[in-house]
Amino acid sequence: MQDFEKKWNLLLSIIIPVYNREGTLKRCVDSLLKQINDNVEIVLVDDGSDDNTHQILAEYENDKHITVAYREHGGVSRARNYGLSIAGGKYVTFVDSDDFVGAGYIRTLLEAADGSDLAAFDCWYKIDAKGTVTEEAKRIPVRGRQPAERMYPFLVGQGLNSACGKVFKNEIVRKYGVQFDESMKISEDFIFVMDYLEQCKTVNMCDKITYYYKHNPNGTWRVKPQHMEDLIKAYNKICRFIEIKKVTFEDPVWNLQLVHSRILRHVCSIIVGLHNSGDFTKAKSERLVNSRLYQDVTNEKYDKLKYKLMKELMKGQNWIFLCLVFRLKGIN
Repeated sequence: MQDFEKKWNLLLSIIIPVYNREGTLKRCVDSLLKQINDNVEIVLVDDGSDDNTHQILAEYENDKHITVAYREHGGVSRARNYGLSIAGGKYVTFVDSDDFVGAGYIRTLLEAADGSDLAAFDCWYKIDAKGTVTEEAKRIPVRGRQPAERMYPFLVGQGLNSACGKVFKNEIVRKYGVQFDESMKISEDFIFVMDYLEQCKTVNMCDKITYYYKHNPNGTWRVKPQHMEDLIKAYNKICRFIEIKKVTFEDPVWNLQLVHSRILRHVCSIIVGLHNSGDFTKAKSERLVNSRLYQDVTNEKYDKLKYKLMKELMKGQNWIFLCLVFRLKGIN
């Protein structure tokens, strides 16, 4: 493994955390290798896989463009943080090991990164369990290089908080110690992006990128008790960011209600999952009710009936009925 100084002449490091991805890892890595050049490296960080992932990783160990690291299982955030610690590119980006990229992906990243502290894309593609590809777009009505504060309402309001589909400056990451919160199970991407965005002066808002991610519509039902705590923590981060940066939502389309409706939907999906597993205890209910997240979301005025209904049920702490309505309505 080369040291940081020797690799500093690289333009881009692509960090891929890997855990038990024997079925998708080759597709992911090979889609990048088809377009890689000597200014780009792929950093594969195995997070203690216990399937055949190791055999697949071994096939890439001698590739000059790839660094393979093996770590004890500690979660995706720890794997990404280790990747950041050894990444030598001027810029860094992240790809998940069950996703893949299309033609021109690396070129598009590098063109977007040039001259900005952060490059972000608001349109990519998702693939469902049947292999159907659909466009997933946020359609932010601002393009090109902008002062970071100009982009705060859009990035916060639309929730472009995934670490994938963005390009970060390694210098900023290292100078300010921006890392993923290893204690979190959800919303860790959001915290990372917000922490990084606080140090940015310029953001390049771009259109489409050929990033294909695997959409798992059933993921919300396999939740854990900590997920509610993480969501409360992430919401507190939103509030802190808005208050410190004095974010204002001038356009009614990109307002705080958009943030709250998305969070309300997320809260409800977690409650449903916890109820299904028997983990939504009285203590967890009280923790939620006493949080700023609960107060703000239940005080919000919603335009759509489904959100009004969810809010009233949650506000009345009718958790069982909330779960029933949430599932019957198929709210997503």
